[in-house]
Amino acid sequence: MTENNICVLCGMEEESCSHLFFKCRLTWLVWSQCYAWLGLAFVDHSDLRVHFQQFMMYNTPKSVNAVWGTIWNVVVSEIWILKNKIIFKGGVVNGS
Repeated sequence: MTENNICVLCGMEEESCSHLFFKCRLTWLVWSQCYAWLGLAFVDHSDLRVHFQQFMMYNTPKSVNAVWGTIWNVVVSEIWILKNKIIFKGGVVNGS
């Protein structure tokens, strides 16, 4: 377990919810790749609730928003899983 509050993904800044999921240089790259894959342009918000809400499209069927919400949840979950793997199982970040 880490003794300090430094982000285990980038090792450069203090970890917070906002940093871990959105501001960390590695998670920012993940979100950037997701946006490119989806063909979207977003303003990155560092608040979990606001970031999630931007994935919900106005005037869009609930089934489409369910897909967007699922994508968002999967990305956030995988970031959390990677963090825990590094801390508890000696995992490493592969930045390539």
